Amino acid sequence: MHDIFVSYASKDNERVFSIVDHLINAGINVWIDKKKISATSVYGLEITKGIQKSSIFMLMCSNASIHSKNVLQEILLAWDYNCSFLPVLLDKISYSDQIKFWLTGWQWIEAFNNTIENVISQIIDAVAINDIKNSRHDLTTLQKKRFKKDSLNQFTRISNNLNGLISAASFTDKIWPVPFESVNRDKLTNLSRGLGEPQFNVQHHFSIGSNVCVVIESDQDGYLTLIDIGPEGKIYCLCPSWFAPKTNITSGRIVLPLDNSIYKAFNVTGIPGREQILAIVTNVPLSLDWMTPSDKMPAKILNEEDIDYLLSLLSQMDKDSWLAISTYFDIF
Repeated sequence: MHDIFVSYASKDNERVFSIVDHLINAGINVWIDKKKISATSVYGLEITKGIQKSSIFMLMCSNASIHSKNVLQEILLAWDYNCSFLPVLLDKISYSDQIKFWLTGWQWIEAFNNTIENVISQIIDAVAINDIKNSRHDLTTLQKKRFKKDSLNQFTRISNNLNGLISAASFTDKIWPVPFESVNRDKLTNLSRGLGEPQFNVQHHFSIGSNVCVVIESDQDGYLTLIDIGPEGKIYCLCPSWFAPKTNITSGRIVLPLDNSIYKAFNVTGIPGREQILAIVTNVPLSLDWMTPSDKMPAKILNEEDIDYLLSLLSQMDKDSWLAISTYFDIF
């Protein structure tokens, strides 16, 4: 099996191979035609076999690739073989309706206006978390996939951030941020949305000092772990915390902070940037002793060991026994 199949347009050779070479140096098993197809091979057959044996279909999105007939054919094959899709945006583009159908709902990585280090780090994270979700490796094997520190020493370890887990999070409208001032808990929690109904009072832009709540709609009972990744680099556990001491949730709609919390909202502090919120719902409780000793510090700041432990717990669970959903808001 290959970690990644790379689909691209030949016009983007230089940018694509810069990324691919870094991934190969980092120990990622990459399938790309220029390195895998010999002169005597049947091109179409080798492409099909390469996609079939790959876990992730990485589409290098550019104005050239999204209008390529060959790339479209590869997308159709990847869909047929049930690959995970990982779009990497080489340019700021708009998908054609034909491409949009296949890529809607997948998290993407922006390579333009970004450093190569950040791009490679996010791709490696996505590979690792995809392995966990498909139970391809245990945590020990995943840790061996860490990038080489001698050549990529600017990167953080995959377990030191949650970008990969966010990339693997299910596309859904079941979680969203709302201004505290607009929260009517009776209306939020007692009404369910019909098909096509919008998220109630959703807002994705807040100024520093704003008060925010998070709404989650769950299709089943379960246990919630809620993670916040702020633009300043800190990772907080919002559940379990003094915002939400109990992790068990019932099907339907809930508002965080919970009713029984001494806090009525999350206060937006820190620096401008993107705040990412990740909800993990499991069918059994996770043994996370992450409550802080005092409500004066309502949420624990997670460190490398905490993230390692969380990922190890998820890696030991059946892929159908947990799901990850995410949302975001931008701070200005």
